[in-house]
Amino acid sequence: SVNGGSLGTGATWKWYTGSCGGTLIGTGASISVSQSANKTYYVRAEGTCNTTACATLTVNLLPAAGCYASSVVNFNQGANISGAAIPSIRSNASQSLGQPEVVVDGVVNFVSLGFGGTITLAFETPIANGTGNDIRLDEATWGNNPCSRYPEKADVFASQDGINFIYLGQACQDASFDLGTLSWAKYIRLIDVSDILSFNADADGYDLNGIECLNGSATNLTNDDLHPCTLQEIVSYTPGTRKNGTAVPSPRNNANNALGEPQNNNTINFVSLGFGGALVAKFDYVVFNQPGNDLRITETSFGNPSCTNYPEKARVSLSLDNLNWVELGELCQDGTIEMGTMPYAQYIGIQDASPLSSAKFNGAADGYDVDAVVVLNNGCAAAAARLADVDNTTTADEAMTISAFPNPMENFTVVNFEGLEADAEFNLQVMDAAGRLIRNQNIRVSPESPTYMLNASELARGIYQLLVSNEKGNQIIRLVK
Repeated sequence: SVNGGSLGTGATWKWYTGSCGGTLIGTGASISVSQSANKTYYVRAEGTCNTTACATLTVNLLPAAGCYASSVVNFNQGANISGAAIPSIRSNASQSLGQPEVVVDGVVNFVSLGFGGTITLAFETPIANGTGNDIRLDEATWGNNPCSRYPEKADVFASQDGINFIYLGQACQDASFDLGTLSWAKYIRLIDVSDILSFNADADGYDLNGIECLNGSATNLTNDDLHPCTLQEIVSYTPGTRKNGTAVPSPRNNANNALGEPQNNNTINFVSLGFGGALVAKFDYVVFNQPGNDLRITETSFGNPSCTNYPEKARVSLSLDNLNWVELGELCQDGTIEMGTMPYAQYIGIQDASPLSSAKFNGAADGYDVDAVVVLNNGCAAAAARLADVDNTTTADEAMTISAFPNPMENFTVVNFEGLEADAEFNLQVMDAAGRLIRNQNIRVSPESPTYMLNASELARGIYQLLVSNEKGNQIIRLVK
């Protein structure tokens, strides 16, 4: 019966969504429903005596059995291709919950994200990271149009806490993904990245029908030991050279010194890029572009000189996938980065841009020194504020180099100490080709007087080794007379 009255045994039943007489989805005395959230249907009965009536039926179901998204955390819908709001029938985010329904042309059983729209869904039980792919996205595209013809796309992210996300990859229509570095996840985020130039009128971006777990629910929620606020992995390190053309010395060429938080002690806790050198590193989690500055780079320069006095510079780039990069500009020493047009990233590239010709640098200078990169948003603000002023002000200036000229020599050679930071005492030992000690003496040099003239007039013609040492280390120079 409809509206309290019987229409007779010969009545015809028609079922609609949207409105009575809206989208026809079936006929007969009953229909099957498979959605897992509240949904409204309209049934119109046409009686034998030209009598018609319409009733509204709201179906309230729990999520379907199985591992499917169970709740909408947030939904920020974009616009359609013309910039207009998307119709309400395609804007019900709950239509992405539960078991995906069969895609039927003309039947709206999905939610449209809109161009640039975002949705984050939660699962009642955590998704397990098992063998192969772990989640499957079901996207609704009418007419069996393939991705090549109708490229509705979304970037896909996963999270354990709903705050820190990793990037899984990009979906074009239906797609499956592995959880990657996460042993389990409870939240999946989609951001529409459909190219608006690829569609005709009325297109409204990625249409999400549902998300399914492929390896069931996780039972052992292990700690993945991921860190949200600082760099955690070196992808590549291609050092340049010092100003004098020699290699960046150890231990200033250890790229792992750029990972984690900046330090505040008298050890070498940074990596020197060398002039023209580059570093690519990765965050454990995606950094999302938020209002204001997003990253802070801590660079180490002895004594914290101004950029004018010591112009160590670097160009900074960001990438989501380590394939496509966006350059964001140049820093001089410490600085902050605003991500600009980059919506999110997980990789950072830092390339030395220090002016090699600058007279501010001595021959031992080795370019931009990366101590750390700290995230300024996404729950890292407190850590970033604590670390903002931490810099290494006691580590020695650029590594010292020792050279001798002329070499070959005749009656003398000048031993030059380049990169001295203060007065220092050294021991000089001259040995012949057989390793016999010929001369042993202590000398004192300073930044103002960084040379020592070694008398070679009494030495016979031949090959010698000059060992220069102090408590910080030693260096051997091959001398020829």
